[in-house]
Amino acid sequence: MKKVTRALKISIYCFLGLFCLLVLIRIVTESYYPKDMKRLYFTDELAAYYQENTEQFQAYTQKIRAPYDDSDEGNFFAKHVIVVPDGEHLQVCVRYNDSTLEELCAEYGDRILNQDGSLKLTYKLRVSYGEQETVTYDMSNDSFISERFMYHYTKVLFDGVPFTDAVWMRVDIYLLDGDVERPLGSIPVYESVVVVDEQPVPYKLKEYKLKKSERPA
Repeated sequence: MKKVTRALKISIYCFLGLFCLLVLIRIVTESYYPKDMKRLYFTDELAAYYQENTEQFQAYTQKIRAPYDDSDEGNFFAKHVIVVPDGEHLQVCVRYNDSTLEELCAEYGDRILNQDGSLKLTYKLRVSYGEQETVTYDMSNDSFISERFMYHYTKVLFDGVPFTDAVWMRVDIYLLDGDVERPLGSIPVYESVVVVDEQPVPYKLKEYKLKKSERPA
């Protein structure tokens, strides 16, 4: 009887240890973003601005307060936004997982997949310049993709985006289904003002330290 009890205890401890390990792995993978999704990339337009304003060049990051497209489903997430206000540029990493891919394939079929198995997506940046005006900008031709574990990452870049008087910016996500762009979700990625105690206050930017390896040639 003692041997059975001891074996049962060992089994329980092993199960709990395995459960804790799986939870830890889940936490680590959820917060993981590849290095190439965190860095600053230069489009031709941003590189030209940098060459003309090397000494004054300033890039910033900002914590995304609601980094998902839906508080319940959360199919798409955004992180590592970098903005260059004077260069009229924004870039951000958007992520989705395998379950989102499988659900969309079940609904629309394999026609929505690229040759590498990723979703055919396009992104637009919607900018509010106050109550009277909202402008939408297309993504740059430059984008960078990566895949780790169960996640698919895209670094999306936008040029020609004026920051003066911009209140907020949202990335709108579209699924390319043939010639049809199907809206999937929207994520707020930049805010100039937030409300604290019912009062509008500036939402701070943090300086992004440009690495030597990131600078354009």
